[in-house]
Amino acid sequence: VVHAWDLGASSGAPPDWTEAELSQVERAIASFGPALYMEGICAPAIEVADEAPHQARLLGLLGRAA
Repeated sequence: VVHAWDLGASSGAPPDWTEAELSQVERAIASFGPALYMEGICAPAIEVADEAPHQARLLGLLGRAA
């Protein structure tokens, strides 16, 4: 799901995740724990406003700007 977003973003058309995909990404983030930010996994989290859309907040946790 996240790599599909990466590919879409690189081509100028990042997809909007469904509620099921948002839940899947959220569970995956939680399962990685601190290892999420190890070299080669994800960049450090990017600060995103609390009122930003759910997808933007998750992307921020993954080191990606929405």
